[in-house]
Amino acid sequence: MGKKQGRKAGNSKNKSASPPAKERSSSPATDQSWTENDFDEMREEGFSPSNFSELKEELRTQRKETKNLERKVEELMARVINAEKVINEMKEMKTMTRKYVTNAQASVTDSINWKKEYQRLRIK
Repeated sequence: MGKKQGRKAGNSKNKSASPPAKERSSSPATDQSWTENDFDEMREEGFSPSNFSELKEELRTQRKETKNLERKVEELMARVINAEKVINEMKEMKTMTRKYVTNAQASVTDSINWKKEYQRLRIK
């Protein structure tokens, strides 16, 4: 059994070292025709050496636009984060205001009750 395993390991090494059948059978002429076919296909789609510089310029323009958009997104994210902070501060202020109102109402109620009690004691 040990010999068979050794052979299998050796076979897998041989397979990985040799190129696939398709690559072994291809010749430079076949490779060249494949690239020519690719260029033919690209020409059909409107690619030509003359518009290469236009494409290059268009890519530069798109890159600049992308950078500008990235900057705008970063600015907007910063504004959103800032707005979230402001909202949280406003929520805290709202909570504090409610506490002040509750305390003020309790104080007014205490004052009214004190005044009523004072008047009741004064009348007696």
